[in-house]
Amino acid sequence: MPKIISILIVCLGLGLSIGAQTIAGSWKLTSLILEGDMAYGITQPVTLTLDENGRFSGHSGCNDYVGLYAVKSLKSNFKKPQKIQFSDLIFCSAKKVCQLSSNTENAFFRSLKEGTTIILENDELVIQNKATVIGKILVQNTMTFARENRATP
Repeated sequence: MPKIISILIVCLGLGLSIGAQTIAGSWKLTSLILEGDMAYGITQPVTLTLDENGRFSGHSGCNDYVGLYAVKSLKSNFKKPQKIQFSDLIFCSAKKVCQLSSNTENAFFRSLKEGTTIILENDELVIQNKATVIGKILVQNTMTFARENRATP
């Protein structure tokens, strides 16, 4: 009888860990909306990689960047908003010709620095800043990312 209970506990534990979602991985920006209504066109690929040690990196369409992030738990139920904080943003490279992507890049970095919550649902990662209401208008920055395919061609 104790063996059966041990096996059930192990199986239940595996089931829970398999069902847990993680934000760690590589993401590609699909949507960037500032102040609730201003959508930015994404002319160059913008990526975000979150590792399991609290570091992030990516390419903003013009510059490479790195930094640190913190969430309460990497293996959490990210279907409900979780608090996140991005810090120590450093640019790794700068290209001279960034005119096509510079507005999007500036909006991306602003949204990343101001990001306060994160949601993961159906392989979409959503980062939002704290919503404020001005008059009757909700103002909030929202970035949506799709998980990048890990398979290499």
